[in-house]
Amino acid sequence: MRRIHKTWMMLGGVLALATLAQAQSVVQVGKGSYASYTPLQICRSDYHAPGDYGFKGDQSKYMQYRTLYLHERDGQPIPTNDWWTNLITQPYSGRLWSYPQFVQAQKYGVDVQSPSTWMSNGTEMRSNTCVSVRGLGFNPVSAVAERWHDWDVAFSMTDGNKQMYTTMAHGMPFTWIETRNIVPQVTITRSYQALSNMDGQTPRVVNEKGESLSGTQVVSRLAFVY
Repeated sequence: MRRIHKTWMMLGGVLALATLAQAQSVVQVGKGSYASYTPLQICRSDYHAPGDYGFKGDQSKYMQYRTLYLHERDGQPIPTNDWWTNLITQPYSGRLWSYPQFVQAQKYGVDVQSPSTWMSNGTEMRSNTCVSVRGLGFNPVSAVAERWHDWDVAFSMTDGNKQMYTTMAHGMPFTWIETRNIVPQVTITRSYQALSNMDGQTPRVVNEKGESLSGTQVVSRLAFVY
């Protein structure tokens, strides 16, 4: 496994940077369009009052040389606006909404949560229970996207000879976590998203026999049950 530096290319002609006085405008090309100049980096300006911000520099250069956390394979395009894209732009990941669950890579392993109620602003769902899959002495430095298709993605997390390999698919109520040289520990806790009154449905976590689980377990299969 390796982290790669991927050069992102912008299609089309080279655009000259506009001055701050020039407003951004839309350039029509057939049925599509592009911005009249590349995004500028927001920065605190020495020429404005404290707290004011100005713009300078070509922000697109940051995208061209940033580290991407993936295994590149010939002929496989890299999605830039998919439901799991933030997996490849940061060492671990944000919330990867595979639905009906969301999965989050962490420095200790993988969290899986099953949201059950809406947040008050209506923009995102909230879960009350978090299932964390960990390994004793397992401290991966990043999560790396391995394979992806239209609806699914798999990522690996490695620490020496220890590895977790996670596979999930959009709309699939299963998350597969495979381990190598790790005895996985499953810890069931209250989610960091949960409200003090634990509003909404709180699922039970059960094993393959339907027995309720709590605390730290060593199991091969479990499920959220409402």
